[in-house]
Amino acid sequence: MALAYTVSHPQFNIYTGAIGAKRILGFGADTIPHSAAGFSLTSLINRVVETAPSYLPGTTRIGRTVRKLARNRTRTSAATIAALSAVYETAEFIINRIELAETNGDESKINMHWDVVDTVTDLISNAAGWLTATAVHDRIHAAAREKAPELEPSLTRGAKSAAVLSEQRRSLSSAASPIA
Repeated sequence: MALAYTVSHPQFNIYTGAIGAKRILGFGADTIPHSAAGFSLTSLINRVVETAPSYLPGTTRIGRTVRKLARNRTRTSAATIAALSAVYETAEFIINRIELAETNGDESKINMHWDVVDTVTDLISNAAGWLTATAVHDRIHAAAREKAPELEPSLTRGAKSAAVLSEQRRSLSSAASPIA
C-alpha cells in the first residue's frame, strides 16, 4: 500500500494524463502490477503451504492446521488473495476519501484515486494473477509426477508424514550424490 501511494504522486500517476487514458478491454495500466501481485503472492502461498508440513510435526495443532491448508492449497491461496485484495482496495478507498477531504475535493492534488470501475478491474486482475499462478503450479506438479511419481508428496490426497517425506529426500540425495 505504501509503495502504491508513493508512486501515485499527482505528477506521474497511472490514472491521469496519457497513461491513465489508455485502456485495453477496459483495463488500465495498473492491471500489470495487480496481476503480477496476484501471481507472486499465489506462488508464495503455494510454496509455503506445500513445504511447511515437512517442517512441522503433524501431532501439533499448527502442524494439523498447516496440513489441512496444504490439502486445500487452491482454496487457501484463493481465500488469501481475496482477503488481501479486500484489505488493499478498502485502504485505497479510505486514503482517497481522506485526501479528498484534506484538499477540499480537488482530485488534481491527491495521490490515491479510487472509483468502482477501477476496483472491479483491480479485483479481476488480482484473480487473473491467481489463476495463472495456480495453473502454472499445477502444470509443474503434473510434470514432476510424470518424471518421479514415487517422490510425489501427495499432500492433496492424504499427506504422507513428515518423516516419510524427509526419508525420501535423504534417499534421493544420497542416490544422486556422486560421492558415496
